[in-house]
Amino acid sequence: MTYFTILAAQHGMLWCGLDIPGGGDPSGRNRLGSQLGLATHLVDGALPQSDLCTAEYLGQRLAKLAKRNG
Repeated sequence: MTYFTILAAQHGMLWCGLDIPGGGDPSGRNRLGSQLGLATHLVDGALPQSDLCTAEYLGQRLAKLAKRNG
């Protein structure tokens, strides 16, 4: 992930990471503590609902950023 953030910066791109501290969200979002983007890990062969909520949150955050800079 770090490589991609540097590559994006070198090409003048914006990177949208998570602004939720790992383990600090009441709804369990960003449970793995990745600030640079979405990180998931299967639990008993299934994607946890908290990771899906994190993905939805990041998508909404990215849409707001794109709208603001568009």
